[in-house]
Amino acid sequence: MRKIFIISTSILMLLAESVVSQELPKVKVKTTYDSINNKILLRWAPDNSNFWVLANEYGYTIEKYFYQRDGELLNIPLKRDILIENLKPKTLDEWEDIVQTNDYAAIAAQSVYGKGINLNNSQNGIISIVNKEKEIKSRFSFTLFAADQSIEVASYLGLYYEDLNVKENERYLYRVFANVPDSVMSADTASIYYGPDDFSPLPSPLTESIVQEEDYVVLKWLSAPYRNVFSSYIVERSFGGENFEAVNTLPQINFNSGPQKRNVFSTYVDTTSYSGKAYYRIIGKNTFGQLSPPSDTLSIKKLEPFVVPIPQIDSVQFDNSNNNIFWSAKGDVEFIEKVFLEKSDKSEGNYQLIQLDSISRNHVLRDPLPDEINYYRVGITAGDHIKYTLPFLFQNIDSIPPAKPRFSNYFVKDSLLHLSWNANHEDDIAGYRVYKSQKPDAEPSLIYDKNKLDTIAIFEENLSLINNERYYYLVAFDQNGNASDLSERIRVELPDIVPPSPPIISSIVQEGDSLKIDFIGSSSKDVEGYLLYRKIDNSLYKLISQFGLSNKQIIDVVEIEGDYRYRLIALDKARNEAVSKAYPIKVRFKTQREIDYKIIENEDSFEIMWEVSLATKVTIVKVYYKIGEQFNLIKEVDVNQGLLELEKGNRIKENIKLIFI
Repeated sequence: MRKIFIISTSILMLLAESVVSQELPKVKVKTTYDSINNKILLRWAPDNSNFWVLANEYGYTIEKYFYQRDGELLNIPLKRDILIENLKPKTLDEWEDIVQTNDYAAIAAQSVYGKGINLNNSQNGIISIVNKEKEIKSRFSFTLFAADQSIEVASYLGLYYEDLNVKENERYLYRVFANVPDSVMSADTASIYYGPDDFSPLPSPLTESIVQEEDYVVLKWLSAPYRNVFSSYIVERSFGGENFEAVNTLPQINFNSGPQKRNVFSTYVDTTSYSGKAYYRIIGKNTFGQLSPPSDTLSIKKLEPFVVPIPQIDSVQFDNSNNNIFWSAKGDVEFIEKVFLEKSDKSEGNYQLIQLDSISRNHVLRDPLPDEINYYRVGITAGDHIKYTLPFLFQNIDSIPPAKPRFSNYFVKDSLLHLSWNANHEDDIAGYRVYKSQKPDAEPSLIYDKNKLDTIAIFEENLSLINNERYYYLVAFDQNGNASDLSERIRVELPDIVPPSPPIISSIVQEGDSLKIDFIGSSSKDVEGYLLYRKIDNSLYKLISQFGLSNKQIIDVVEIEGDYRYRLIALDKARNEAVSKAYPIKVRFKTQREIDYKIIENEDSFEIMWEVSLATKVTIVKVYYKIGEQFNLIKEVDVNQGLLELEKGNRIKENIKLIFI
């Protein structure tokens, strides 16, 4: 009796690639051992379609090297046997008998010797080349598919060899290569080490499940770990637990477990009409035609076909804190075994079991803890079937508002205010509202009302206002419109970018070497202090004083004559500045005298000499040194001294100036 195979791995067991590669084409080889007949079996295949066409034309050569004996490596050079040369597919006439009894032989013969596609003259050269390439790849794929399913076909294709000269204590190196000249196509040689001790028996397939669906039996088994072990499977059935036979006599190709590696399981659907208990098992078959031990046996009691009942929810009623769900079913209700109630807060959500019981004769199920929003569905079990109703929405009346929400934090970046709050824990929260006021005792106005569960809101604030304080309140509302009380307010202090009002220098009066500066301070409430800058002649403004709010007059002691200008700057808490108008004043000293003096520059010092007559009313000499545009006092001596030695350092002679007072 012929056994029918289910293909569970890729069409190309030895090779699943026909893509163009940068690597040299080559032959891929596999081996196994037939311990009963003491022979080593070899199967190979080229790795691309164009190489396959040339290999069929030039044939294959198999070399054997005696590599190891009794666990010891043999001396080099190894003994070499040429097992076969010029092995090619059999001629078309030799296929005539086998195609009558082997469907895979017909596929292989057609792929090797069948007529090609008709390329009419209307096709241009590129289209002809593309069509021809597709045809060769298709023939190549079907050829290797047929060889994987029948070892006899593999032999006819020149892709199989049996080495009968085998000893159990030896190990061999086999080399398989196509005799294609390098001038036609360069290709690699396949090599493999193998001996009888390398043989391991085939594993048993692992069954997963067996179920009845409608009038069919669906069998599932694990196939992913065996993709490179089995090329096909045999499904066997028995009605008594013994004398298993193949399920049917026609080929059943299981595309569900095809070349896509994401398929972990293979399945078979037995459509045979029968009732009662049956037993199933799986046998794996490799590319050498060897069969694995059978899998564990799965049994099933197949029931007579029946119309699976379809349940429906008729109505839901609220009664004494319970929701009562009234349901019915159409079909063969006598087959209903269990009925159960499930609930979710969304129609497509995660349903939770509420009640499970045997068939309820009054067709009423009960939810003792209903929520405000309830999506119900009723399920029934009948045999191996489970049927559900469509989701049924029932809303209970809710008048309880959510808890008062709380702000958690805020921050301001540029002019954008980011407000965040803690999420409420009620299941029916629908969204939040935000209110704002400019003052703590003012009525807040609504600025945000969203049916969202976000816990952060962003607002653009006007930073040019004098008042930089804002007060915000939060309200949560549920899906029935119930609103919470206003939250505790959160005080937000925005960045202060508004400068204070500028101060005014009202007067400057010179008294000797002192200037009395009176001013009117800034009227802004957030001013924290003042900075006084002074400019002499063409010099830059220089900070000469920093003081707080208590000062109303500043005394500046001056030491040289010149055109002075003063500016007063007010600083607020945010360090914003307001600058007064410049106030000019000419500084002159009545007792200042122009007296000649002489500066002698030495290597590391300056000698300064002067003479003053007794009639000149001068008592003090002040020595200044100019840095940039500013003269700075560096020494003050008695005029009668007449001589002063000054350390040179980095100073230059031209920047030294004496004032006699």
